[in-house]
Amino acid sequence: MTHRSSPLKLGLLALALWCGSGWIAFASTPAEHIQGTMNRVLDILQNHKDKTEAEKKAMLRQAVYPLFDFTEMARKSLGNHWEILAERQKEFVAVFAGFMESSYLVKLQSYKDEKVLYTREQIGKSLAEVDTKVVPRQGDEVSINYRLHFVEDQWKVYDVFIDNTSLVTNLRAQFSRIITSASLDKLLEDLREKTAKNQL
Repeated sequence: MTHRSSPLKLGLLALALWCGSGWIAFASTPAEHIQGTMNRVLDILQNHKDKTEAEKKAMLRQAVYPLFDFTEMARKSLGNHWEILAERQKEFVAVFAGFMESSYLVKLQSYKDEKVLYTREQIGKSLAEVDTKVVPRQGDEVSINYRLHFVEDQWKVYDVFIDNTSLVTNLRAQFSRIITSASLDKLLEDLREKTAKNQL
């Protein structure tokens, strides 16, 4: 599968590298919020080579984790199944958050000095979009659009569009197939297994 045909993988890398954090919660715009965290992530990757892998992962987790609205991402990723599985929503959010966290920490390792261009920012009362283009050393550029909403006094990412493909929609299709053909327990099992592999 090619790099451009893997929106989930691209989305996880994008979320890892360019979403914001509470460290700059009072940045004036969502774009500044995103760009500020990228600078912090790059600093951790480039200037803390004396740290162990576990220590760097902990620093990256602290830098990036706060901006994700995992509850909203989990809700959207389950779609119609969210209300049906009301009694297990907290369980799913916890497993989903662990999966996303472990995935983006792994994807950080594939960062190869790609250039990021910030092309557009739209801000509403409680919703915002930030458009960027990722320009690799080789190959085609990739457009990445961040969807954020304002909750808990800061902007939080709830979806990412990679070349017009929604990360959440991609996950919802995968999750729905598993729940429909098997069960929620099977989906949770799969997510836990992938999380464990990412942490090896």
